Amino acid sequence: MNFHTKIRIVRFVIENTIEERILNMQEKKEVVFEGTVSGSSEALGKLIEADLTFLF
Repeated sequence: MNFHTKIRIVRFVIENTIEERILNMQEKKEVVFEGTVSGSSEALGKLIEADLTFLF
């Protein structure tokens, strides 16, 4: 038997909560990583001075 089940995940995040800030920080870290470590020019264009200060 071969079962195929589609799964859909929905995440609800409430504004102005710690969870929202953590998710925002994770997204920012991903952009910083992509721009600095992998050398992605698209990600580098999204970085601002505060991102680089955060890195160091």
